[in-house]
Amino acid sequence: MDVVIAVQSFHWFTNRSALEEIHRVLVPNGSFGLMWNLLDVSIPWQKDLYDFLRLLDERNSLVFPHFENWKEVFRLLSQHLFSTPEECISFENCLQANSFDQAYKHFASYSIIAGGSESDKKAFQELFNELMEKHFKEKGISFEGIRFKLYMYWCHKEI
Repeated sequence: MDVVIAVQSFHWFTNRSALEEIHRVLVPNGSFGLMWNLLDVSIPWQKDLYDFLRLLDERNSLVFPHFENWKEVFRLLSQHLFSTPEECISFENCLQANSFDQAYKHFASYSIIAGGSESDKKAFQELFNELMEKHFKEKGISFEGIRFKLYMYWCHKEI
């Protein structure tokens, strides 16, 4: 294979054996791409939600590109397999959600929530409702969508 791309998934298999298998199937100088569409934390309500989700991610040992240490984790796991990942593109996009219910369903479908414990699901629902009240309902602001940043990284197979 010339290219392997992990989209919204590498955090679930961040380990040496997965990287060795990707390395094995790539041609010499093949490319490995990593992509994530992540919450734009410059928006206050999304930052509050992110803080909750990050605790769950850390508890489950998940590594994302917005964690300060992700490149170091990747470098340690991929020693002698891949070059250091380089950021190719980062841009913003918006998921149109016309209601709080649509937004809630979107976030509740995240694996870390959907597959989490009942107490995590309940805590998430309570936090989500509090955030919608604080940032929108109390201020009379309509909800227009969820802003994301797309992070794309590439590295190359080392021979």
